[in-house]
Amino acid sequence: SIIEQTQLFYPRTGKDGLVLLLIILILYLLEMLPIRKVMPHEIPAWANNDSIFFVTICTRPRGLNQLCHSGTGTWIIESMAYREQRGDWQIRLLVLMPDHLHALMSFPPTPGLKASIASWKHYVSHERKIVWQRDFFEHRLRNDDNIIEKSHYIRMNPVRAGLCNIPEAWPYVYCPFENNPLLHSR
Repeated sequence: SIIEQTQLFYPRTGKDGLVLLLIILILYLLEMLPIRKVMPHEIPAWANNDSIFFVTICTRPRGLNQLCHSGTGTWIIESMAYREQRGDWQIRLLVLMPDHLHALMSFPPTPGLKASIASWKHYVSHERKIVWQRDFFEHRLRNDDNIIEKSHYIRMNPVRAGLCNIPEAWPYVYCPFENNPLLHSR
């Protein structure tokens, strides 16, 4: 066991004994922690190229407003719109929150979902000093009901957080498909 292995290398008296105890405790706790799965973030070969993904990208540390300052929020939305015009992705809906963003997006096979988001995160981090969490969350939406549900969830996020009273009052929204009823149902 880890405890027996550690006792062989460290004496058990005085300050060294306390160090040993702390090391043993840390190693024990690390063994108990679940190992976080690394998500592949690759679009399966069998999925349609026009699949829509629900994407969440978080900043670090959570709770710190890095995204919703007037200059920064506008700049982030413009950078995503620029990358959309460039063909990196297609955005159906984007909402910035103070410490994360939610989007409904589609990606071309090349460079793909993972590479497109990683490149954009690196660019934003370099240009605006935004500190991102290591990864991001994505989920492929399989039907119109999923799109409606996630659209409603995204639009209501600022309201649930107490940042505004109605979704239309939140300024950090990009929705190039504004007239699409799927994005406004409920």
